[in-house]
Amino acid sequence: VQTCDAGASCLFVSADLHALVKMKHSGCAKTNCQAIGKNNCRNSTLPILEVNGCCCDGEDFCQ
Repeated sequence: VQTCDAGASCLFVSADLHALVKMKHSGCAKTNCQAIGKNNCRNSTLPILEVNGCCCDGEDFCQ
């Protein structure tokens, strides 16, 4: 279990780059979670990939 500094939230991001390639990243973030919103998820579809991001302060719903 990772504990984030004050003002930061847990960030979990996944990106589908190709049918066979999916990247995942998790860690603490302040700036990215300001854009997504605390305890919220956001999905974006770009021409070549789909990106999903979640920020949370408590539960493991980010995973």
